[in-house]
Amino acid sequence: MLVMLFAFIAAFIIGIPVAFGLGLAGVIGLEFFTNATSSVSAVRMYTSLDSFALLAIPLFAIMGHLMEKGGTLQRLVGFLKILLGPIKGGMAYVNVLNSMVFASVSGTAVSDVSSMGYLEMKMMRETGLPKAFSGALTAASAVAGPTIPPSVAMVVFAQAVGSGISISGLFMSGIIPGILLGLVLIILSFFYVHRKDVAPYVTVMPRASLSEIAKAFWRALPILLLPLIVIGGILFGVFTVTEAASVGIMYSLFVGFFVTKELKVKDLPAVLVSAALTTGTVALIFGTSSLLSWLLTINQIPQMIADALIAFTTNQQIYMLIVVGVLLLVGCALEPNAAIIMLAPILFPIAMTLGIHPFQFGLVFVMAIEIGLLTPPVGVLLFVTSSVGDIELSDLIRSVWPFVLGEIFVVLLAVFIPQIPLLIPTMLGLV
Repeated sequence: MLVMLFAFIAAFIIGIPVAFGLGLAGVIGLEFFTNATSSVSAVRMYTSLDSFALLAIPLFAIMGHLMEKGGTLQRLVGFLKILLGPIKGGMAYVNVLNSMVFASVSGTAVSDVSSMGYLEMKMMRETGLPKAFSGALTAASAVAGPTIPPSVAMVVFAQAVGSGISISGLFMSGIIPGILLGLVLIILSFFYVHRKDVAPYVTVMPRASLSEIAKAFWRALPILLLPLIVIGGILFGVFTVTEAASVGIMYSLFVGFFVTKELKVKDLPAVLVSAALTTGTVALIFGTSSLLSWLLTINQIPQMIADALIAFTTNQQIYMLIVVGVLLLVGCALEPNAAIIMLAPILFPIAMTLGIHPFQFGLVFVMAIEIGLLTPPVGVLLFVTSSVGDIELSDLIRSVWPFVLGEIFVVLLAVFIPQIPLLIPTMLGLV
């Protein structure tokens, strides 16, 4: 097994993409440690993708791109600006709230920054907020994407553990932690904006009239209704997660063509290509990681790890803290979806043995690994934000740490207070 580990590490060091590094390690393991033919690798990778639930990933990606092209996201920003602009630091709060709403459309963190990041940072800088702070908050607020439903990462987690876990229940477990995440970022922003060396330079917008607020709300209403339709449909059992994404696409097409009238037929190929790129990345990582996970399983590596951890502790909170610590470290070097597919099948059964609820574990797992998007050396969100906002990466890293610590605090709350992720699923009868 060490040969597979060394192969993956060597591939990572020389710059081979993670998906191909995982595939290389898997093929080496297949040749050295099994009697299976090489065709097994192709079969394992193909069958791992043969899932109706995974279809939700490209559908949610298409839905998010359609809402962006249809102009509804810009209308949401306009409404929040009018509402919060007269408050000192209001553009920071607009940034957080916009990311939380956009999270309920896209389901991914990177799409938030790449779609709305430039506009959000531009608004903050225009009111006197420093460039590095604007970028750090934009990147940090995007982590709400994989927490607030719908979440692509939670779909990947449910598929990776393969134990019949309810994706709808996982989605619902992210609502309260997602709101807490937003509140923590707003509180940290409040204290930063009111610092003595920052507050004098922060400007505010003129207060809008009630009619202007009402008009902006009416224009933003289509995107505000979308989460209610998608999540509400899942909640009340009207449709499955994958069907909800399909309904969201139909709604987005209707709004873009007939309400905002900003979506054009010529935009559709670009939307499909963008969704295909997102889906292809996840699918390739999922396929190669599943091969590696299968090899580990047949060699009883997960069982050996489980025995060692259970021998060390049977306390639920201590185990969860170990998992959080491991994921925060792994997230510094590995793309979140790859880490989920590799580690979830190993760590999830141990959590079940210790009596941890699958929704709580899944939520904590996804939140902890997604924080890795904000930490170097990989830190995908840092690189995207640096590029979009034209910010020095070193300045961005220095400014993002308070938000990273705030998000870790929310993860710890979910560890020690199970009711935080489980309250809504319990109320809905999903627990």
